[in-house]
Amino acid sequence: MERRSDDGKKQRFVLAAKMAETRETLIRVARERFLRDGFDATSIESIAAEAQVSPRTLFRYFPTKFELAFPYHRERVARFRAALDGSFDAERPFAGLAEALRRVADALDREREDQHAESRIASASRELESRALVLDEDYRDAIIAVLRRAGLPPRRAGVLGGMVFGAILHTMTEWYRGGCRTALRRSSRVTLEEIERLGTPPRP
Repeated sequence: MERRSDDGKKQRFVLAAKMAETRETLIRVARERFLRDGFDATSIESIAAEAQVSPRTLFRYFPTKFELAFPYHRERVARFRAALDGSFDAERPFAGLAEALRRVADALDREREDQHAESRIASASRELESRALVLDEDYRDAIIAVLRRAGLPPRRAGVLGGMVFGAILHTMTEWYRGGCRTALRRSSRVTLEEIERLGTPPRP
């Protein structure tokens, strides 16, 4: 009975590893084609054929072509929320927010090539640029949620969270335009300092 259980665990491990490998292959092939031919001109069928899977299999991993253009979005948002939780300070919410952003900046620096490739792909397609703005709202909403958790009224949290997000978005846009060549923490130093200086707004 124990041997059968071990065999089952091994099979699940092998299957999970195979699925992860297939997913990364699809991401790599799609990225290469998007960069070479453009997002709009690249078909799902061509990606699947080069990755040696059927379109049906591809859709199991990525239900839409948009998700192939931003394949790590969910993982990054989850990481961002975890960083916010780990640096949460109810008394000094903006200081905690700035510290979380420093951690995220360090993580993005380690993914510099991926970040640069994704920005190049998105900037070449108006449809993708619009979709990227929608996805970015997940980060804005996470910031607002932290400020509300610290006790700020919903309206104030929304206004200040939107301001902070706008500053971050500006910094990230400049970083992308520069080819992601500089360390993001250094590029965002002024922005992070200004966020920290916001302090804790007066409560009603």
